[in-house]
Amino acid sequence: MQTVILVLGLCGVGGFKLHRPSHNTAPNVLSQVICCPKKVPVLSHASFNYETPVVLTMLWLHQDKQGHMTHRYKKRAGYAQVLHRDISRQPLLGTNANLTKQAFEAAEQDEHEFATIFGEPMPDHLRTALAFETDLWLALHTTLASVHKAHVTDDEYQRLVPTLRTEISTVTKLIDLETEVLHSPLTKRFKDELHALRQVRA
Repeated sequence: MQTVILVLGLCGVGGFKLHRPSHNTAPNVLSQVICCPKKVPVLSHASFNYETPVVLTMLWLHQDKQGHMTHRYKKRAGYAQVLHRDISRQPLLGTNANLTKQAFEAAEQDEHEFATIFGEPMPDHLRTALAFETDLWLALHTTLASVHKAHVTDDEYQRLVPTLRTEISTVTKLIDLETEVLHSPLTKRFKDELHALRQVRA
């Protein structure tokens, strides 16, 4: 028996509903109108034989899982953006140290979150990148917390800033790479770029 698959995406915020045919509709026609809150192309008056099962496959079920992980990456990328902007301001040392701690703790939870969301372990290459990211966040936090505690002069601190900026830039590129690999099967390219990022830090 033939199966017809309709692939439907979410139309922005909200959802969709199906209008069933009226009593005047011919018995061999299924009239469906998908109503979306935005002006997007819709399926209407699709004709199918009632004996043909229609399976509504929601791609967004998988995309929603990816979206959850992507949101985690974007949040840490936001931390890195703030740090890159404020890293030269010594009065914000304590704030920036706390920010790196939050980012480190969030990154540490990624492997567990991935397994919970997808129902399987995080792939090895993504786990390798995650370990590199957590190492970077920890190094940044340790440095900033130590400098803050030592009450160094502004001149002494400014000499550290270029190195800190390099570390922050590496974190940003690494998070972008993790986000990309979440949606891509190109593992060799990913490993090559990850190796290049490690060389920058070496």
